[in-house]
Amino acid sequence: MAIINYADMVGAYPSLGNGYTAEQVNSYHIPYAIAEMEAALGKMYTVPFSSNNTLAKDIAMRLTYARIGTGSTEAREQSREQAWDIIEKLLTGKMSMVDGDGAALITEAPWFETDSYTPVFTRDDPEHWVEDPDRIENLRHERD
Repeated sequence: MAIINYADMVGAYPSLGNGYTAEQVNSYHIPYAIAEMEAALGKMYTVPFSSNNTLAKDIAMRLTYARIGTGSTEAREQSREQAWDIIEKLLTGKMSMVDGDGAALITEAPWFETDSYTPVFTRDDPEHWVEDPDRIENLRHERD
């Protein structure tokens, strides 16, 4: 289920109700705008976003309005720019995503403990392992 719908769009942009049906907006314009937003933010946040995420809803509505051919070209371009400004701020850490309750959504990578890791597959039997005398020199040359 999409985080926004036709009613949200007409509430924010009343002129949309004068030329587009709910089916057109809900089945074409909204899914593509949400896909664009999720593609941009999916590397930092878990997508799809929930419907209580007001910032995600705002971005999705701005991108949807930019996709719909109503209103002036300038207004649609401004809407797209505003949406992408928010996305850029989120991606660069100048802004953080919060849910409807104001709780910040975590963007840090999960922390893993590997101290007790036992490899399942190895290249060779450990009895045959030998230390490479040139290893440090090889590593030094790889950095150059």
